[in-house]
Amino acid sequence: MSESARGTGIDPRIDYAFKRLFGDPRNSDLLIDLLNAVVQPANPITSVEILNPFLEKEFAADKQAVLDIRVRDQLQQAMHIEMQIRLSPDFPERIVYGTCDGYSDQLSAGESYRELRPVISICLIDQPLYPEAVERRWMFRLLDADTGQCFSEQLRICVVELAKFPLAVSVKSKPLEIWMAFLRDAANMDPNNPQPPFDTSIFRKALQELMKMSQDQQARWDYKARETFIRDQESFLFHAHREGREEGIEIGLRKGREVGRIHLCEQLMGLEQTPADDLQSRSEQELSRLADELEARLRGRGEKK
Repeated sequence: MSESARGTGIDPRIDYAFKRLFGDPRNSDLLIDLLNAVVQPANPITSVEILNPFLEKEFAADKQAVLDIRVRDQLQQAMHIEMQIRLSPDFPERIVYGTCDGYSDQLSAGESYRELRPVISICLIDQPLYPEAVERRWMFRLLDADTGQCFSEQLRICVVELAKFPLAVSVKSKPLEIWMAFLRDAANMDPNNPQPPFDTSIFRKALQELMKMSQDQQARWDYKARETFIRDQESFLFHAHREGREEGIEIGLRKGREVGRIHLCEQLMGLEQTPADDLQSRSEQELSRLADELEARLRGRGEKK
């Protein structure tokens, strides 16, 4: 069996592969097709400008960077797209912060608020955000809680839960369903003989790009390194969460949660861990403030543009 017959071997859900595939200006047609399927705008997106295209040397310099894609469409709407295998405990807060930050960054001193353009954050996640809900795609807006009246369309957050989408799709399936099935199973698809509904020019090109990635030795190494990094993060978060619970038994559940957050941030930043006895002597408010400060520093490291 040929190498290609075994599939591309590259999982586009790994954010390195995702950004390399969709963050390359040469593949803007793939990105446009994906965005139209996900955002489902009233006026289809016809062109995009990628503001932070994938650069190998930048990734090599910071292998822990957040690999999002930032674009502007033909209406000058700003869009931030990211792919996440696992959700961090502060996922909602981080996405809200990034969306608001991208909105406020549009204005320079003296410019009018009328210059502000809408910002849409798009999060493709491989772990259910709301496991109990049947909805698979969420579009959050600024709405009145009682009437549903929209206050503004300037800020939107679109979350798509990949795990809720079926792998079995057909030419009659919706574009979003087809794209989510592709992202979930592209590693196993034969780029030389894609089956319907993936036997189109868009998906053929996407599969060929993934195959090129697989055959590029440096790209393959970087992909594997990122895959390992994500797996290690997941394992570390699991053990840190468990340690936080154990500490909570000794110093109170609420304090234990904050101690766990502090220890996690300290370890991720390579700092010496503050003894639990020292933290135990502090008030809950002090612990929460310290944890927030450390998370802000950690987030600042990862979200360098």
